[in-house]
Amino acid sequence: MVEFETVGQPVEFYKGREYICSLMPDGEIHYKDNTAVRDDVFRLSELFSSMKHAYDLYEKAENLPFDSVKNYKVLCEFGNFLLAAMMDNNDQLRFVTWRYSYNRDSVAYGHYFDTDYDGARQDFAVRAGLIDEKKLFKENELVTLYEACIFRGRNDREISFDDEKRLMNVMNRIQENIPNLSLDCHEQNHEAESELDR
Repeated sequence: MVEFETVGQPVEFYKGREYICSLMPDGEIHYKDNTAVRDDVFRLSELFSSMKHAYDLYEKAENLPFDSVKNYKVLCEFGNFLLAAMMDNNDQLRFVTWRYSYNRDSVAYGHYFDTDYDGARQDFAVRAGLIDEKKLFKENELVTLYEACIFRGRNDREISFDDEKRLMNVMNRIQENIPNLSLDCHEQNHEAESELDR
């Protein structure tokens, strides 16, 4: 839940009734050291930092010169690909990646990401050839790795303390990429699959 105050005042964030943090007008984040919401504070900090970067780029960017997309601004371009954004009526940025036409007099093949800046940046990096797509894991592959870590952690009676720590680090990194992934969720999926097998 978000508590909105008047313009120029902090915006407070809550999880249920638990206070998480306040976003100050100057962009600083104030929070109480509360272990129950520490992960939420970290995630909100990452989100605020990412979105501030996007809004700063947007403010300095120039509009596309093509009539059909002139309400978009170019945030970044490399080769024949560009990452662009437009401001909607709610003052939220909407992101898209496009390919320039052969003569660079229009854009085509848009991948639209709504407000997902991180998704748009990754798509731009892959499309522009800055990241090798073969080196990225798809979500279903990450889920499989996560489940394999759970299986090894539960069934390897001779696992060392260091190996167990490495498994937990891998699982934590996967959870950062798939925030709604949880041990309980996978146990429920596994139980449902077991029921179907019977």
